[in-house]
Amino acid sequence: MSKIHVTPERIVVGALGTTIIILAVTYQFNLYMLLEEFYLYALLALATPILFLTKNHKGESVEKVNWYDWVLAITAFVICGSFSLKAKEIYMLGWELEAPKLALWSAVVLYAIILEGTRRSFGWILFSLLAVFLVEPIFADKMPGPLQGMSFSFERVMLFHAFGHESLLGPISAVCGRLLVGYLFFAGMLQVGGGGQFFINIALTFLGKSRGAPAKVAVVGSSAFGMLTGAPIPNILTTGAFTIPAMKKAGYPAYYAAAVEACASTGGSLVPPVMGAGIFIMASLIEEPYWNLCLAALLPAAIYYVLLFVQADAYAGRMNLQRMKSEKIPKLTAVLIEGYPYFVCVAVLIWFVAFARLVGQAPFFGILSLLAVSFLKKSTRISIGQLWLMLENSFKLIADLFVLIYTLGVLIGALNLSGTAPVLANNLVDLVGPHKWLIPFVSAAAAYIL
Repeated sequence: MSKIHVTPERIVVGALGTTIIILAVTYQFNLYMLLEEFYLYALLALATPILFLTKNHKGESVEKVNWYDWVLAITAFVICGSFSLKAKEIYMLGWELEAPKLALWSAVVLYAIILEGTRRSFGWILFSLLAVFLVEPIFADKMPGPLQGMSFSFERVMLFHAFGHESLLGPISAVCGRLLVGYLFFAGMLQVGGGGQFFINIALTFLGKSRGAPAKVAVVGSSAFGMLTGAPIPNILTTGAFTIPAMKKAGYPAYYAAAVEACASTGGSLVPPVMGAGIFIMASLIEEPYWNLCLAALLPAAIYYVLLFVQADAYAGRMNLQRMKSEKIPKLTAVLIEGYPYFVCVAVLIWFVAFARLVGQAPFFGILSLLAVSFLKKSTRISIGQLWLMLENSFKLIADLFVLIYTLGVLIGALNLSGTAPVLANNLVDLVGPHKWLIPFVSAAAAYIL
């Protein structure tokens, strides 16, 4: 591996990310009784600067950071760090209702920074939604029909978002802070460490001789990798780098190859046990054990991938695509011998989730098993450079996702503060009238539109 170019930006990102690991492990394993508010503010203080030190104003990954991005990163760190240190005071004195002026304007600056982070990572649409719903409770009484709610002053709204327990520190942030950080580290390390190629090779050994093999391998391999990452974009970047060129070479049109990989990778967030942030948020909202939701998701996930698999097969039959040559299909024994660390870490993760029921701690045991087992053979041994890249990739995933989580927290918090959320829920129920069995379909339609 070529020597990694060490820059001040990478050193700072490494320091921030390493602190996130220490905090997450401390919190998950109850090494100290950390106040949840302290922990969540600290995560924001560490994750937000990473975003501005790795992405420029166009949302592109960079190594050289502009001075104004340094200013944004340092400002976010100072504001959230101060909130973290004052977490007990914020909670005990009820800053949600009344806070010092400096805290109020710090909150305003922080939300301006979060808005910019949302724009860089997720574009103008989500940025616009956040900008509107951030201040929606101020003019909620002027909204039409079912969107109408109670209005509040600017100061009250900002304090609610920054210091209340239904917005920035709401259920989504709490659940993701408790459970999701470890899985993001696990996903980031698998992505850079070659986990995607391992799952693709496993799928190739079983499906390589069938018609349309590259598309089928994309479906099976991406579902297996997505099962452990729960993140569509890293899945596409990792497995798609192998499957899309292979599909094109086999005769699939470029647009069809991209579509198959996009659908296969996106479906990974439907497959237990990880399933991304969604399952943790749902488990919190309906107060149901995480494992019960995993079991409920098995059938829809199986149907999704069976249909995708059948479609890929039918397309290959209709287009009479050639089968892969036998010499290009890897042997199962060789794949398992070369990629056994991934097999072991997957088994460890599933065991801790399914049998030990240690959902929050499971990814950390999975990471430890991956690192430990990889050192048993020279060919699989992870170098310092590879470990750096693995961790760096995980830090970027965490920064991206936490900006999204805090954005969604604002949207939900604004609707709850103005009273619009329960009104919308009641309207959905009223819409179906006595036909209660229609509620899942109406809810699905609403979710699809959103």
